[in-house]
Amino acid sequence: MAKNIVQDILQKHTIFKDESVLDVEYTPDSLMHREKEIGSLALFFRSLIETPGKASPVALIYSRSGTGKTSITKTFGGIAADMLKSKGIDLKYVHINCKFVTNMHALMQQIVRSTTGADVKGLSPDLMFREMYRQLEANDKYLLLTLDEVDWFIKRTGEDLIEQLTRYREELSKPKRLAIIFVVRDCNIGSMAELERGKLHRTFGARTLKMEPYTKEQLVDIISQRVQMAFKTDGSVPDDIIDFIADMTCSVGDAYYAIQILWKAGKCADNFGMNRIIPEHVRMAKSMTDPKVRSEDLLSLPRDEKVVLQAVANLLRIESNIYVSLTEIIDEYHVLCETYKCDPVDSQTVREYLLDLSRIGFLDTKHAKSKQQLGASIHDVPIVILLEVLEPMVAKEHSD
Repeated sequence: MAKNIVQDILQKHTIFKDESVLDVEYTPDSLMHREKEIGSLALFFRSLIETPGKASPVALIYSRSGTGKTSITKTFGGIAADMLKSKGIDLKYVHINCKFVTNMHALMQQIVRSTTGADVKGLSPDLMFREMYRQLEANDKYLLLTLDEVDWFIKRTGEDLIEQLTRYREELSKPKRLAIIFVVRDCNIGSMAELERGKLHRTFGARTLKMEPYTKEQLVDIISQRVQMAFKTDGSVPDDIIDFIADMTCSVGDAYYAIQILWKAGKCADNFGMNRIIPEHVRMAKSMTDPKVRSEDLLSLPRDEKVVLQAVANLLRIESNIYVSLTEIIDEYHVLCETYKCDPVDSQTVREYLLDLSRIGFLDTKHAKSKQQLGASIHDVPIVILLEVLEPMVAKEHSD
């Protein structure tokens, strides 16, 4: 029975060609809009590539989530290893996420195992490190190590990983065989004593890189790239859907967040047996990823603003609508006022209500490119779910 269920699911239509390219662990061969940052890493680790053994550089990368920290370090690590290989030099690149490591002993064990494969269970972290270095020397190898989510490790264990590893590295004799990239979330810089800026400057000097969030235009490019790789046909994800996802995620500039919404929207399309993603699928994906609108929030709105919000939702219920114009909203608002037998407010007040609703997060507004007319959309909740709560609420208020 269970086998039949699995077979039935796998035989169903899907708009996906390769879902794996939408996974958090996936790093594309072509990394978009991070050329400058990869160039910075090349400058930081120039001595490692040009004169391996003479120096042991360390660098710090920090930014908020979803800005490509992991991707650029993996990409640069692969490039550095290939460049040295062409010179007959063996550079091992190792990437470890410290968020999932519970203590220094376990971390050092993972570093050594990933680097040399040696069994060092009974040794202290210091001796593990020295054994790893001994094996690097014996085999004439070099190591570029990236430690990701270092701030999580420090918070959980209380151990100053940055200080300990830089001390280990400084104690090693020449030739220098180790270079390290530490990756930290921007929100934790300055909030932890171990990451205090003065201390970090003494450790890293100019080898610090702050990565900025992606812009909307950059997110459009990134989403488009993944669409080409992940979906069967170009029509599966129309351009206006790509723009819609970029629009709703550009405030945080998080590429992974945008890609996660794209993937979930595709799964919604599959669930409904459709061959393309529509705006409502995106809203469903957004609500699953980051639900915001609750019934108690709607209750707190003034009665007239609820009617304006319902007018927007009614228009967006039409499958192809992503944004609707102020003119359309005013017309729909007047229809609702007739239905509820209430006096409408003037057009300027409707516009002010839309801006108020945008400020408090119920909808999103923007001006049309062709003319300076206000447009509105709803990003954070599927329209059908919003109207299930909003319609009876508004009807009840106007019947009292």
